[in-house]
Amino acid sequence: GGGRPFSLFPPMSKAALVLALVGSCGLSASAFSASAPSTRHATPSLSMCASGPPAASTPLVRRSFLAAAAVGTALPLAAEAKREPPVYQEYAKVDMTPPRPPASEQDVNLPSGVSYKEYKPGQGDAEVGPGKTVNVQMTGRLLNLNGIKFYSTKEFKDEFGEAPALKFVYGRGELLPGLEEGMLGMKKGAIRKIVVPPSMGYSQYPNLLPQPSAKGRPSLDSVLKNPRRDSTIVFEVLVEGIR
Repeated sequence: GGGRPFSLFPPMSKAALVLALVGSCGLSASAFSASAPSTRHATPSLSMCASGPPAASTPLVRRSFLAAAAVGTALPLAAEAKREPPVYQEYAKVDMTPPRPPASEQDVNLPSGVSYKEYKPGQGDAEVGPGKTVNVQMTGRLLNLNGIKFYSTKEFKDEFGEAPALKFVYGRGELLPGLEEGMLGMKKGAIRKIVVPPSMGYSQYPNLLPQPSAKGRPSLDSVLKNPRRDSTIVFEVLVEGIR
């Protein structure tokens, strides 16, 4: 019919066809030399080679053909490997360097030993200063105890489940002097980290605000009552209101 021609053998790739031809040449030469014991009518075995080499040289010839076939097959593969697909070429153009974080403000070191860093500036004209009533949300951490939290305004919730802000009047002596000094100039919405040394904190002024809850008191006392420990305090302050 008009279909594909019938074949006893499955389709072969070019590389496999070369190897098959080489193997056929070697085997046919050996069979021809062994099939002529006399001058009787010897029928040479069917071979696709134009002329069969001597049997003694068959391995050498076979190795030469195999080497040539291997090189011929490897060259197109190597060339193909060097040719990168367009997708990879486009991907290589993408800058994979992670973006650098924005530069933060440097710590401000005051003569008293207090230091602070403002992470978020506030808004408005009103500033924390003498005579101002200030409302803040705040946490306190112990530097010597790997920053463990001993105080938080969030712990003091009212009957409605709300955490009221800590309220004080600046300059009246209600707040730790180091904390008060570090808050000077803050505006509503500002956030600062304030580091208070022992001389400006609880070691010298144990009864001033902020006072920890019953849960945080043991952690603070473990530092204050041990003279070998550093009682430096780190406060994180958010100003909610100034009037």
